[in-house]
Amino acid sequence: MDPAASHPRSGLSFAERWPDVVSPAPEGDNDPLGVSVLYHKPLRVFAAADRRLVLGRGQDPWRELAVIQAQADGIPIHRRPTGGGAVILAPGCVVIACRLPAWEGDTAYCCARINERLAPALHDVGAPLLVTRGHGDLALSDNGQLYKILGASLRRGSFGILYLAAVLVEDLSPLMDRYLLSPSRQPDYRQYRDHRRFCTHLGRYGVTQEQAITAITSAMQDVMAS
Repeated sequence: MDPAASHPRSGLSFAERWPDVVSPAPEGDNDPLGVSVLYHKPLRVFAAADRRLVLGRGQDPWRELAVIQAQADGIPIHRRPTGGGAVILAPGCVVIACRLPAWEGDTAYCCARINERLAPALHDVGAPLLVTRGHGDLALSDNGQLYKILGASLRRGSFGILYLAAVLVEDLSPLMDRYLLSPSRQPDYRQYRDHRRFCTHLGRYGVTQEQAITAITSAMQDVMAS
């Protein structure tokens, strides 16, 4: 396997340190990670079609993932060009992929600017009030605890900003427990909780996948126009 992973039309490329573990993600306009927004239409909001594990750009798969279990179960492992932590994409998860202008400001500013649109849009379809926490997460408060429903990452380049996020619409905590180790980097608000006690999902509050996709698409279109 060629250890060089690249996205030739985007100008992003990097050498994969674990080519026997991390496989290139399928390319094309409907790629499962959403990276096609770099060279095709700049916004995609879609339901994950199958199970895939995705590492942040600099992560060690053996530190973040139950690699042997994933391989035994036939779950592919990919790496995205943005940072952030490892995630599982699976049915019940909505993926946001967007190519944005080269805004000024750091990562926290960019994620907060996006979340300012996403939070009220999801609230309008039934989600509780959402707040930005950690490194671009959206979280909700329930019984005095904050629970994550969206994790995001981004990368800057000559193309502007690549923003990728995963939104939990259904309960994926059993899959997280099976394939994701305790993350090497954790936001303070996680308080060392395991996946099941840290994450929640919009379906718990009556939000359907179709409602989430419609609301998120509208909000992201507003972000792109702002």
